[in-house]
Amino acid sequence: MINYLYKLFKRPYILLPAIGLLAYLPLFWAHYQQDEWLLFSSYKLMEQRSLFENVLAFLSPQPGQYVPLTQILTYLSYSVFGSSYTPFFIIGLLLHFITGLLLYKLIKQLTRDDEVSVLAALLFVVAPHHFQATAWVVANIGYTLAAILLLLALRFFFKWLDSPNWKNGVIALVCLLASLLFKEITLYVLVFLPLITLIWGKKLDKVIYSALIAAPGLVFIGWNFSY
Repeated sequence: MINYLYKLFKRPYILLPAIGLLAYLPLFWAHYQQDEWLLFSSYKLMEQRSLFENVLAFLSPQPGQYVPLTQILTYLSYSVFGSSYTPFFIIGLLLHFITGLLLYKLIKQLTRDDEVSVLAALLFVVAPHHFQATAWVVANIGYTLAAILLLLALRFFFKWLDSPNWKNGVIALVCLLASLLFKEITLYVLVFLPLITLIWGKKLDKVIYSALIAAPGLVFIGWNFSY
């Protein structure tokens, strides 16, 4: 039995979704929260316009949070699934598991320690505050996709720090900026990118480029909160 559990622990692609599914099983019988019903009512009113007009409306600058990719994706999901709870929950849960697996890959990339990486990702998957976030099945989509893009950006960023391949740096920049268009949770990482590069002991050109990666995101955040 112990050997079986140890082998399972060494297979995070099976372990993380399995443990996560047990933790989130009660949510299969849950339902939407107040803000989600409000969101659906606004989508219902938008049915009077064409899909193209609605997408353009989401892309247009507007007061408050500018998260057009989240708005477009949730609207398209509503167009396909309507107000059915189960599809939104399954999508959110799958995205949460993908986030956990990407966290495992990032920590393993940095530490080279498989057991520490699995344990950290497992704690992430079943953490109580993530349970609450995942229970908010519609709003969770934007947060989770922002986190997925952030983790991908960090993976490529650290690959770029350890190699002369500038393509990894460009991919990191694209992923970070795309993450901002889902949610602004990338902000705190952008601030520390030049410092991380400096601590990593890299040359000045990479420190400058990491600052350039951070700059568009910081400008975007400043513009976003200027309304």
